[in-house]
Amino acid sequence: MPKTMQEKFLFQSIPREKFRQDLRMSTAIAFYEYLLIILPVGLYVLLEAWQRPDCLTNIQSPDWTLLYQSPEWSIATIFIAFNSFSILSKTLQELNLRPTPFVRIIALVGILIIAFALLNADHSMHLDNNGKRDGNITFNWASRLILFIIISIIFFFIVSFSKVLKLNRKQE
Repeated sequence: MPKTMQEKFLFQSIPREKFRQDLRMSTAIAFYEYLLIILPVGLYVLLEAWQRPDCLTNIQSPDWTLLYQSPEWSIATIFIAFNSFSILSKTLQELNLRPTPFVRIIALVGILIIAFALLNADHSMHLDNNGKRDGNITFNWASRLILFIIISIIFFFIVSFSKVLKLNRKQE
């Protein structure tokens, strides 16, 4: 049985069909906001690859590796993390709710992902004496991909949850 107003608000009974409709709408909004973050980075990486003579302009054998090995994807990971937690804190503040321990743990995971993404981006930008990227390239882009996927899932969870909370509060 909820004791505080916050618990009462979070655990109130929502009709199943209404919840599905709100979840669909909030997921569509989250996807739109996700595209607003990812598309500029993706376009930049594509333009950067297009300008390099050994990448996409070589018609016989284009080198697609820059598209997924670019350190800019680490920057996109950081953008997604900052935006998701900014949306969450704004929503909690608007609804006069305090973050639960679960939300605090997710925020801590987000801070760790930002730190790892910064280290990954820094490590990916170092060049060796021959002008090539230094270190284990496969590990760099694989870890970048894993961080990107984790923060993307967290982003969709946070933004969808925030929008559902706002929609339910508006209807009260």
